[in-house]
Amino acid sequence: MATVPATQDRAIAAFGERRLALVVACAGILLAGAAVLWGSRFSSVAAALPPALVSAAVVTMMVTAAIMRYFYRASNFPPHAFLGIAFACTGGLLVPYVFAILELASSPNAPAATGQLATWLWVGWHTVFIVLLGIYVWSEGFFTHRSLPCDRERKIVRTFAAGAVVIATVGVVLLLTCAQWLPTLQSASGTFTPTYRVIVQQIMLALCAGVCVMLIFRTGLNKTVHLWLAVVLVLFACEMFINGKVVQRSSVGWYIGLAEGLAWQSVLLVVLLRRANEQLVEFVSSNRSLSEATVRDALTGLLNRRGFDERFQEALADARMMRAPLALLALDLDNFKSYNDYFGHVAGDKALQAVAQAISGVTTRTRDVACRVGGEEFALVLPFTEESGAMTVAERVRAAVLQLRLAHAPDAALAILSVSIGVAVSDGTVDGTELYHRADQALYRAKRLGRNRIARHTPAPEAGVTTLRAV
Repeated sequence: MATVPATQDRAIAAFGERRLALVVACAGILLAGAAVLWGSRFSSVAAALPPALVSAAVVTMMVTAAIMRYFYRASNFPPHAFLGIAFACTGGLLVPYVFAILELASSPNAPAATGQLATWLWVGWHTVFIVLLGIYVWSEGFFTHRSLPCDRERKIVRTFAAGAVVIATVGVVLLLTCAQWLPTLQSASGTFTPTYRVIVQQIMLALCAGVCVMLIFRTGLNKTVHLWLAVVLVLFACEMFINGKVVQRSSVGWYIGLAEGLAWQSVLLVVLLRRANEQLVEFVSSNRSLSEATVRDALTGLLNRRGFDERFQEALADARMMRAPLALLALDLDNFKSYNDYFGHVAGDKALQAVAQAISGVTTRTRDVACRVGGEEFALVLPFTEESGAMTVAERVRAAVLQLRLAHAPDAALAILSVSIGVAVSDGTVDGTELYHRADQALYRAKRLGRNRIARHTPAPEAGVTTLRAV
């Protein structure tokens, strides 16, 4: 199968975002320092808080994984899937940990084996996360510099996902059956033992530092996801460091450690949601611009015939619903064919642009719509406008066109370019076809009576004609 090029993440981190990431990372480090200085103080908080926070972490990790899956499907860039698998696998490992700490929180006399299991599950899902994150960072460099067939890339992603799930499941089963024979990492009071601080913690901090260095050198932290993953690693290291300093469960340091854990688990989700929202706003804006472009006349900037039909129908619906008047003005430039033949089409286009600008200057109300419905034909839709108001607007349009003082062709009836206008008004009961027909009839009458005229539709054939002296 042909190779399908993957679309990488092109969201470059701006200066403001870099500054925010630095602030978050520094806040995490300062909290870690505060935990060292004042973490031994006791703080009485509800026992249900840790299980609630861990449950929230499960949801956070799974939602992050789901978003990364959508990014992968949209971009076809395998590292997005690798990062999603890291969060999904870690979130899955949090589930048995939730049950273990729920038992500890609900029963003060829970067996020591439960505490041992909870501690090793905690170490296990932290280790799995940092290892999978390291694999993600490696995959960034691998897939950026290689173009593989689409089927092979998908096979790699599926294999990696299946392998991560199998290894995590086997690890949980082994911990459930063999945790009591593993070294004790946490005492009954909630403090970590020297085994944890000297061996386990140092290994995990070294892994975290290695992944962070690899992330910096491979990506340069130029992109949004990479920048915030670096922040995740800093907060992750702070959590590990704080837990090694905790003197007892429910101390200030212990709760600061919980806060650091929740921070690194959720910070990327917040960033991804913000980015997804920005992309949605961009998409809607692009759609709106594209939709607007399809109803705009490229030459004059007024609405084209399609735009006129849409707005005219909307105005008719409003007029029918509110039983309000709706005026329609049909405009036609007088002897414009002669103008084009004499001056050329380039000059004709410039004249149309000038006339369109003059018409737009008259329609000052938000609901008024000016359109170019074809060639030298224009239309004005004036909602909530009675006949007297429509005639006033028509006279302003006629005068605005004359004020342009565009010299006409020698064989034209008038020395300068002029416009004839037909006016028709509906009381909310006339349909669109009939109202347009009435305005067109009035325009024809204005033309027949000498051009540079305004005529209004009336039932009588020649009644109601407003004849204006040609300038």
